[in-house]
Amino acid sequence: MTGQCGPPRSAAIRGSGSSDILGVLSPVHHTVLYLRIGMGWTVERTAEAMGIAPEAIRVMQHRALTRLREQLSQRPTGAAGRSAGSGRFDHRAR
Repeated sequence: MTGQCGPPRSAAIRGSGSSDILGVLSPVHHTVLYLRIGMGWTVERTAEAMGIAPEAIRVMQHRALTRLREQLSQRPTGAAGRSAGSGRFDHRAR
């Protein structure tokens, strides 16, 4: 790799309405989520690529996901049956 581990921030998630949510993350947290979730990398592989301890990767992933949950809980209820505050899918809404 050439020093950068993640995608350009502008290439995050286009056209889905989610890129504005990802904008609340720091570049490092964005990269951790991209590598761990988007690329499916292990904690160890992500840590090695970023030059950070595996424990720090776990903490950063947890904090980033918590931040995203907070942002999503502040949005109004969508038509897909998601409650704005629960973060869980309501199967009864079908």
